[in-house]
Amino acid sequence: MHKAGTQAPSVLDLTNVVANYNTRELLAGCLDTVYRFTHGISFEVICLDDDSPDGSADMVAARFPRVRLVRNRNRLLYARNHNIGMRMARGRYVCHLDSDTLLLGNAMAEMVEFMDAHPQAAACGPKLLNGDGTVQHCIRSFAGARVFLLQALNWHKLFPGSPTMSRY
Repeated sequence: MHKAGTQAPSVLDLTNVVANYNTRELLAGCLDTVYRFTHGISFEVICLDDDSPDGSADMVAARFPRVRLVRNRNRLLYARNHNIGMRMARGRYVCHLDSDTLLLGNAMAEMVEFMDAHPQAAACGPKLLNGDGTVQHCIRSFAGARVFLLQALNWHKLFPGSPTMSRY
């Protein structure tokens, strides 16, 4: 989550931006938990469906009428969708969610409270858990061009113990 930056004043505390491509059931779980567990703050959800053939957009329209749904006619891919969602955001803060995110509690309100209490902070994020409840580490060092090239070539799959990829 990060401060939304320079935009027109808004009354919402938070905008959740979810980009989706072909993950209908995961997206349904994500949106269900956002609405079920988010309390005590004003928020909106913007879902950008990237021309999914699995009926994701129709599911969102039918089951989650409060979602601001964008139906792309062409694939724009992950980053561009999130950038569009940022421009549409009406919240003081924006949280980027993946469609496989499941909330276990009122994490969104806690993050808004943290950001309000720490005006010097530019960003924050929640603790991420694996399906078995263990902590999902999401910390990486900065990668150079070599690592990105090897990542694109699936080096990590061909050589899982590679020291170069382990540093990343």
